[in-house]
Amino acid sequence: MIRVLGANPAMDRTHTIDSLVLGEVNRVHLTKSFAGGKGLDVARTLRHLGVSVAAYGFLGGEIGRSIRATCLAAGIEDKHTEICDETRVCNIYIENNEKRFTVINEQGPNVTLKEQEQLVQTLLADVEDGDFVVLSGSVPKGVPSNFYGEIIRALEGKEVFTIVDATGNLLKDAIEAKPWMIKPNIHEFKEVYPNVTSESKLFEQLESVIENGVSNVVVTLGERGCLATNRESAFYVRVPKVESVNPIASGDTFVGGFIAKYGATGDFKTSVRYASACAVANAMNLMPEIPNNLDLNGLAESTMVEIAG
Repeated sequence: MIRVLGANPAMDRTHTIDSLVLGEVNRVHLTKSFAGGKGLDVARTLRHLGVSVAAYGFLGGEIGRSIRATCLAAGIEDKHTEICDETRVCNIYIENNEKRFTVINEQGPNVTLKEQEQLVQTLLADVEDGDFVVLSGSVPKGVPSNFYGEIIRALEGKEVFTIVDATGNLLKDAIEAKPWMIKPNIHEFKEVYPNVTSESKLFEQLESVIENGVSNVVVTLGERGCLATNRESAFYVRVPKVESVNPIASGDTFVGGFIAKYGATGDFKTSVRYASACAVANAMNLMPEIPNNLDLNGLAESTMVEIAG
């Protein structure tokens, strides 16, 4: 089973507009709402790829109920913990004329210690050997920066695949807990390791992370693809040049695509190439999702693998 914990979900509203003019009345051409936040972006990708998934996080109020309904409609198993505070709304503006993207994220709700304990207990009771457990995105107010790391430590006795996609101290503490895989982008990786000032230092730091107990590391590099490494190999995946329409959620789409392919093949390199194709496909689409009827396997075959190191 795939279990995705996105501690700080949101209702994401994506608006398309010609140009966003500050201080003026702006007219939106199209608005589409998604059950969002990084964890639900991962879950939505998995469902698009035909993989069963359960979503965990904190939901409250009218927005929380709307997200639960969206999960139900998408076939995502709703395992969220009910909270007293209201779930956030995030707005994304896509400007047609400027080819520019603006994201306005509300602060997350306040989550009590009791609500945190309830979520953790639910997740730990559900997890079985062989499961993937994804810990993705930010945490809301009241939730400590060791939240993901403590969950990884609590799962040490089980044979599970823990994957972390987070930033700052959340990512730093999670790395110290030795997850099976981390997938930051290059900016998030440099937040934790500011000594990474060149490609050679990046590779050296990745080797150190692997030596210290993380089994697999993928650092996404935007249009340049990604750098992936484990104890067996280190390689770049270079993606084909495409017109990027909306790159938002491409990193989350990468994680969903990776899990879908790894669960089917158990092959790290094949899964990274397929995940890269999923991320590119998302960037080619106006809304944050993989377009229908796109040949993802063909797109994966068009990626180039280069040995690193």
